[in-house]
Amino acid sequence: MASVSGSAPAPIGAAERETRLAGLRRGMEASGVKAVLLGSTSSLRYFTGIDWYPSERLLGAVVHASGGLDYITPRFELEKVEGLISLPGEILTWEEDQSPWRLV
Repeated sequence: MASVSGSAPAPIGAAERETRLAGLRRGMEASGVKAVLLGSTSSLRYFTGIDWYPSERLLGAVVHASGGLDYITPRFELEKVEGLISLPGEILTWEEDQSPWRLV
């Protein structure tokens, strides 16, 4: 979408997303929360930049208060997800005959 001046807004970069994650982690620490699961929602896009459609298959990210970031994806979507990741983190995959919840 173009702004009033006619130019498109600058894309949100990794530095801004890191700042957002830092704010989330501060809130988690203050509340005693060790991890937050971001499913395929606007929250996943806001914090990681990954824009994914919701489906019956779990695809998301786990934000750890300690600083870690894990991406969870079905193995058959791995290549697509790797292309969407802009923040460092571990990628955890699951097969169709497995429960993705064991990774959370």
